Amino acid sequence: RDEVSDNFRQKAFEVLDEKVKGQDLDDVSGGVLEEQLWHNGVNNATDRRMVRQTIDFTQQLPERNIVRYAIEKIKSGQAGQAQGELTGIFGVGDKIASFYLRDVALVFGLEEEIAEAELKYFQPVDTWVLQVAAKLAIVTGDVNLTRPTHIEKAKEQIIGACRTAGVSTLLFNAGAWYAGAYSLELLLAAD
Repeated sequence: RDEVSDNFRQKAFEVLDEKVKGQDLDDVSGGVLEEQLWHNGVNNATDRRMVRQTIDFTQQLPERNIVRYAIEKIKSGQAGQAQGELTGIFGVGDKIASFYLRDVALVFGLEEEIAEAELKYFQPVDTWVLQVAAKLAIVTGDVNLTRPTHIEKAKEQIIGACRTAGVSTLLFNAGAWYAGAYSLELLLAAD
């Protein structure tokens, strides 16, 4: 996690804790929340919009529980639908939705319940995962992270290599991200 993300998260939660505590979120209009976020230092309009849409999304869920929602979608073989709905939130793309679904599946021990065809929804591919997978010769060819077809191909290659090696696709992904983010130089130097 980078310092900017930590700062944004902290400021957004301060507003939600202080200004919304004890209130029904239905009573906090988008304009009021936006203003409160702005005054607390969430200066980027894109970030404020993402916070508002995330709240709007969770309000339509049973018990407003996004974790339970994800667990139910995973268990019922609807991870693709969940990812599509999550990416409908402004600022949430394939990578963030996949990170979330992957982490929910790992935390709640749901990997065995994931159908083979749905594994791609649990594979966030970013520069760190890509660099580690390339170093291990799992991902081949040029991959442009701005091109969805390239990302899909990288996901398929990672899933295929993990399946062939008998390795958890979710744990490989989490480990590759961690290794890439925190010790890529050491990994690259180990030729």
